Amino acid sequence: MNRGRFAPARRSDGTPVTGVIRLPISWNISSTADNNWTHGDLDVTVNQLPKGVSSPHFESLAIDVEGSGKIVNCQGDARAKNPELTNVACETVIKAYTAPIAKDAKGAAVESVQNVLVRFTK
Repeated sequence: MNRGRFAPARRSDGTPVTGVIRLPISWNISSTADNNWTHGDLDVTVNQLPKGVSSPHFESLAIDVEGSGKIVNCQGDARAKNPELTNVACETVIKAYTAPIAKDAKGAAVESVQNVLVRFTK
């Protein structure tokens, strides 16, 4: 918590907005940790993955969300090595993902930028 640093959230057009980030937290009470367990916000099953990509494969996305919850833009991580999977992930998120509605301190719905993790499996 003391070392975390975040840049102010901005929509894809540069407009400042509320930022929403969700991260998985695993509480493990055992002598061995299972570091292979994880899930996505949205799961996509495919017949085949690109050569060199193993299942499961995760794509990290940033979405611009209106106060109504409508997703108006989606971008992949700049470090993504599989642009075709990023495109499929964005198309699927826009069609099938329900984004949480961000609210300000008074409880009013506001625009936001949110992270989404898509898991591809075959």
